[in-house]
Amino acid sequence: MGGTPQGASAAEPDAPAGAPCSVTLDERQRKLISLLMAGHTDSSAAHRLGISPRTVTNILRSLMDRLGVDNRFQLGVALGAHLRLTAPKTHLRPGTGHRGTVHQGSRAFDRAT
Repeated sequence: MGGTPQGASAAEPDAPAGAPCSVTLDERQRKLISLLMAGHTDSSAAHRLGISPRTVTNILRSLMDRLGVDNRFQLGVALGAHLRLTAPKTHLRPGTGHRGTVHQGSRAFDRAT
């Protein structure tokens, strides 16, 4: 019998069994994830948000539990996949095949050059 493997959804054949379809992040979680993605440490992100580093750990642990992952790497992959699926589509610049400017440090480089 072909079709969907046992435990997988027909709508999401590649999704692991029991994987959540979507994740809703509150404002503090979104800000924390943004800071961590930008390279902040737990301590510096906590300072910027006015919370303790222990609260950062608790927020991340809560997200890991909700997503059914075991470590921060898996959390990053899961959130990255979620953000990629839910982010607004960006349009490529006509004729270039890329999305435009890459920022490195304080200088900006156009990918076309």
